[in-house]
Amino acid sequence: MSRSRTELLAWVNELLQTNYSKIEQLGSGAAYCQIIDSIYGDVPLKRVKFNPTQEYEYLNNLKILQSSFVAHSIDRRLEVARLAKLKFQENYELLQWLRNFWEAENPGQEYDAPARRRGQVINTLGNSSPRPGSSASSAKNSIHSTSRYVPGSSRPVARTTNPKTSTPAARKVVSNNAATAPRNAPSPSVQSAALTEANNQIVELRGLLSTSEEERGYYYSKLRSVEAILQQHEQSPSDDIRDFTTEFDQEPDDKLSYSEIHNGLSGMAINEEETF
Repeated sequence: MSRSRTELLAWVNELLQTNYSKIEQLGSGAAYCQIIDSIYGDVPLKRVKFNPTQEYEYLNNLKILQSSFVAHSIDRRLEVARLAKLKFQENYELLQWLRNFWEAENPGQEYDAPARRRGQVINTLGNSSPRPGSSASSAKNSIHSTSRYVPGSSRPVARTTNPKTSTPAARKVVSNNAATAPRNAPSPSVQSAALTEANNQIVELRGLLSTSEEERGYYYSKLRSVEAILQQHEQSPSDDIRDFTTEFDQEPDDKLSYSEIHNGLSGMAINEEETF
């Protein structure tokens, strides 16, 4: 059953004795924890931050609420991050669902919300932002006023003295930092040319590697083929292979031994006069 935001806020304020004026304010999680506590009475409210001012405190409350959902097997997904951002749509949908869930599961007992939270007043203002003009007022307080007497005048004239600023010093520091910046950095065009050359070298090396791998595979397959042929004819070689191997195993008839060649050279006489 869908209800208006006015009706939902009135129900929350009556049940918890609070003074919420916007749906988004419930994103702090404190009210949601007490709504579940009004049903089961076992939510650890001591850990709930009833006066949160920071988002991490909202997240703490919403995690306590999430733990209660798990403990009671409540099948409802909580968009914790968006609830803590005080988004209207997420908080409106969750409050609608909680109202229907409360009507279905409420035991009908009277719930003393202030007593359960130990008399703490729930902060319904959310995060407080600095008021506009606060910095201007503090700047006015930093201005020193002095009085001086002007002849011929019946009342003193106020003279204001502004504190000295450090703008020139700040400019000097900036200029010094700029002067110490590196000047030898390569230009973008030089860097681009070097990168292109490196990429070309990588492509070339990859091509050479691919070609080498192809050649290695080719010759390896040839060697495997020769090995297979030799193994095939090892048991029953053919006449051609037998003749081929026999030819290389036998020594030729006219082959001389080393001793015969040495003796022949020793018996030869050299005529020095004819030679020189």
